[in-house]
Amino acid sequence: MVHASGREPYLLSEPLPRFTETDTGCWVLPQAAKSPWYTRISRRHSVSGRAQMVLAHRLFWWAFRGPIPDGRVIDHLCRRPACVNPWHLDVVDNKTKTLRGFGPTAINAQKIACVYGHIFSEETTRLTPSGWRACRICHARHKRESKLRKKIAALLAEEKR
Repeated sequence: MVHASGREPYLLSEPLPRFTETDTGCWVLPQAAKSPWYTRISRRHSVSGRAQMVLAHRLFWWAFRGPIPDGRVIDHLCRRPACVNPWHLDVVDNKTKTLRGFGPTAINAQKIACVYGHIFSEETTRLTPSGWRACRICHARHKRESKLRKKIAALLAEEKR
């Protein structure tokens, strides 16, 4: 069976690397103890037998919980990318993983009002062509102010003549 990354299953006849368990229950490989990022380890490809670098948390998921379905990714519930504990991981789609995170997309998705305090609702919100939410009230105000600035500029230009 092929999993989400399109690679063949890992050769599980090789022993899993040793890990240490932290006080939070995270399993961390020795090479990841000082790194906050995802850990890569070398494993043999199940068909070709050649060594390949794989993400350790995916390998541990595969070994303990089974294949990762197509179109799914692993999300660290403990928020520690170096953790390989399969019970700290969840298989989700990319959108869910993104919205669970702390990046700009997740932060903006959690907002309930525009920067001027207008509540996002169907009546007050529109989607831009690029998929962003925009406040209709602020947009209307911006258009009015822009039109007024153009009128003033035109009047000032006429006065100078």
